[in-house]
Amino acid sequence: MRNNDSELNIFISYCWKNKTYRETLIRILECANCNAVYDEGLILPGDELDEGIIKLLNQSDAVIVCLTKKSVKSKAVREELTRAHHQGLKIYSVVHRSVISAMPTFLKGKVYLDYETDDELISTLKRLVKNIRKDEKLLKASSKVHHLIQKQHVNADYLISRERFRKPEGKWSHKLMAALFNNVDNELQSLSSAHYEAIVSKDANFLMRAKPIFQKANQIYAVSIDSVSTFWVSQKSSDQKLAKRYLETQPENTMRLFVFTNPEAAHNHANVLDVHSKKYGSSGGVFICSRPAYMNIVKKWGCDENDPDLLNCDFGVLEYEGAPQTFYEAKLDRAFFKVKRVHNLSHLEHRAEAMQTSFKQFKILNEGGREESLNVMRWEIGLHRKRDRWVTALEGLFQKRDREILHLVLFTQEALHNDDAITKIRERVHELRWALKGLPIDGSHSIVVKDVWFGESEVVQARDARTQGLLQTEESKRFPYVLFIRFENASNLKDWYELPKHYEIRRGLFEAFDINLAELFSLIEKKASESPTEIMQIYEKIENRVYDFMRRMDYTDTDTIGDLILMEPFSPATD
Repeated sequence: MRNNDSELNIFISYCWKNKTYRETLIRILECANCNAVYDEGLILPGDELDEGIIKLLNQSDAVIVCLTKKSVKSKAVREELTRAHHQGLKIYSVVHRSVISAMPTFLKGKVYLDYETDDELISTLKRLVKNIRKDEKLLKASSKVHHLIQKQHVNADYLISRERFRKPEGKWSHKLMAALFNNVDNELQSLSSAHYEAIVSKDANFLMRAKPIFQKANQIYAVSIDSVSTFWVSQKSSDQKLAKRYLETQPENTMRLFVFTNPEAAHNHANVLDVHSKKYGSSGGVFICSRPAYMNIVKKWGCDENDPDLLNCDFGVLEYEGAPQTFYEAKLDRAFFKVKRVHNLSHLEHRAEAMQTSFKQFKILNEGGREESLNVMRWEIGLHRKRDRWVTALEGLFQKRDREILHLVLFTQEALHNDDAITKIRERVHELRWALKGLPIDGSHSIVVKDVWFGESEVVQARDARTQGLLQTEESKRFPYVLFIRFENASNLKDWYELPKHYEIRRGLFEAFDINLAELFSLIEKKASESPTEIMQIYEKIENRVYDFMRRMDYTDTDTIGDLILMEPFSPATD
């Protein structure tokens, strides 16, 4: 059997008494660049006939059967057709008029061709094969899916077999199989609608689903946010291989806007930006901007700037050829990949048009040029190698640069006046750490916490290696415990201070220092409906009394953009 991808593999179902018809059909198929699949020569003496037929059907894209007075009585022909029908293969029937009433039931409801004479049969077969050739792509796609389904039938039969069930893993594997098939069923039902949705959670799962969708698009307008599309700079070789394959499937005229959290992230993606630019060429484009600039851009697209998912979701419009042209909107967040059909006169269509307009505006920029009003720059290959120009470009994009801020909470010796106080402090800090890891706390906040650490003082006696002078480390005894939190910027820290959840944790912590503070907190609750000024004054008393137990210190980094780009950016896999 030939393995040429350009050929259609057509299984011939016939009875040996009609062998001359088979030879005629083989010649017709070969003239049409189709590959005839049949038992003789492929199922050898000594082979299992049933297994051989199943194997041939699994290698075939469609079936042609010539039903005559002899073949309709053939048990082998009926079994072949029954197997092909259950596998979902397309069956093309050419039927002698005398046996139409004797056709298998599952073929009677389908369109078939009939004939009377041998000459009429030959002309009918030629016409049929010519039409089959026109359906080549559809048949190959259909057979591939049905062969996969057949493979899962085999897997399922094994998993629910008596032999498997007697094994320890058999007690749970069939239940897991049922759950997996149920999830597949739900996803396929979603795929059959205009709104596809899948739980992805892992980047590789997204790429596996996104590849065929993006590959078939005629034009793509896409947004990649550094905090969402982490696979572009992932150190995992598996992620890099998938990212490379995913990029290769995208049209060369793709236009992609990369949104960066800070200059450091932009610099780290520099080699990735180069790879994208080389892929898209002059017909497409790669553009970069900061998150604040992106917020202004999406306002123009009709998006709600208060949408909490706005900066937690990649976004794209995919354009497909057709009459009329078809548009889909694709979204990816940390859990879901969604593809939604853009219907005529819908809100999404207007957003798609606005997005197209913006990208066309970006495309007219020279490489390295910046659109001043929206603060978007068109990427220039190798720009990061030109240090002074790259620094100037980043300073233009990140004019109001967010700086990381370190928040320190130091606990004095007075806070640890007994074991009960120490236990309560540990409980409150543990609660606080979990709250920080779970941010955003609610739908209205998006607070980025990069690191949380809580530690106990340890006096490490040490001497200078050169002079042997004693290093002074006793100062840490003044503050036996320290809480260290690294926020993305000062705004995030301020939001954290003002969250109701933080107030609740803070109250529990303060009451662990001094039980008398509980009276002042209770007084705040009693006066909740009274003068806000009086409530504020009560809380300020609490803060003054807590000063004996803890200190707050906030520090922001002093690195310049020039300092940030000293490191070599990430290098994507090339093999």
